[in-house]
Amino acid sequence: MQCRHFSASLGCFQQQQDSNVPPPTHYLSSSDTNSSVIQQHPFQVAPNPLNPLQGIASKPFDARIAQILQAPVAPLDVEVKPDGILYLPEIKYRRILNDAFGPGGWALLPRGAPKKTQTIIFQEFALYAGGRFVAQAYGEQALVSVQNRSIATAYEGAKSNALMRCCKDLGVASELWDPEFITNFKPKYLVRKFVKNVKTNQTSRLWRRKDRPAFSYPFEEQDDIV
Repeated sequence: MQCRHFSASLGCFQQQQDSNVPPPTHYLSSSDTNSSVIQQHPFQVAPNPLNPLQGIASKPFDARIAQILQAPVAPLDVEVKPDGILYLPEIKYRRILNDAFGPGGWALLPRGAPKKTQTIIFQEFALYAGGRFVAQAYGEQALVSVQNRSIATAYEGAKSNALMRCCKDLGVASELWDPEFITNFKPKYLVRKFVKNVKTNQTSRLWRRKDRPAFSYPFEEQDDIV
């Protein structure tokens, strides 16, 4: 044992010299089966450090939960990116999970450290619900879209992206990946407009909802070309 005196109030902090004991920031993995390790770090463990996949596919969720998760997506909740990709805002996924499992009844936990390239940030997450493993997926966030924001905002974007991907396994908003739904949704709720970028003088066609205002600066909507 070796004592380090930080202050009179903190007293003596005893640090184990045994290399088998992980540092305080260590998250236990399936290889850390020594019970003494678990006792040394009771607050740094995953939901089940010895078997993080415990409960996977053990039984279906009850009918009430399944009905909430697989409910048809509300058309007014669906948004569209300028390139025509349909999506559900991440807050909608959180509300659906809260309705199904209750606040605190689900959690999205990181599996490994985030990684960064020159263009994107990505990280793997696992979704737990009702006390058991449900799904895992990588989330990513393009750095070019957050140039004027903090790096923390980029990491939060990657987390939200992972949540959306995990929710696909639960059937949440599954219509957004159904070609038939997309084909029927677009002409009913969306419009594709010619727009001119006043900064670059380039013209392109972008999608928006019919019930939303025209594109704003730096874009100017043009008359449709017949």
